[in-house]
Amino acid sequence: MEHVKEIETGLRAEDRRELEDIAGRPAIQSLLMGALCGEPCLSLWSHGGEPLALLTIIRTGLDRGTIALSGTAAIERFSIPFLRGSRDVLRRVQGDYSLLYNVCDARNEVHRRWLRWLGFNELREVPGYGAGKIPVIEFAGLRRQDHL
Repeated sequence: MEHVKEIETGLRAEDRRELEDIAGRPAIQSLLMGALCGEPCLSLWSHGGEPLALLTIIRTGLDRGTIALSGTAAIERFSIPFLRGSRDVLRRVQGDYSLLYNVCDARNEVHRRWLRWLGFNELREVPGYGAGKIPVIEFAGLRRQDHL
């Protein structure tokens, strides 16, 4: 669980705000829940050993799961290798999930671009969501042969 604390310490302000506004609790609690319940839960690191993000999928049905990524400021510094590696990581972790979905803060443009890059579809904007009553985007992706 030490890796979760390292990631939480370096969270991007937008990612911290998203976690806290949606869940209504400190970001560390949401990250720890993801680490405990994720099937899988991966901490992503740069080649130099710098924490980049925590990626989790929490099973919500036989072949469905909610996917979440919370990133540190380092994902912006390592954006090209992070983006290139994201598709491969997603292929590996999606396993037997035919549908991955969740919501993200509509104001978090980095998350929205990353999700589109991975092939997820934005379904609709939902105003007043979660503890902080923020606008969120519902997104989903179906597993395909080459990508989500």
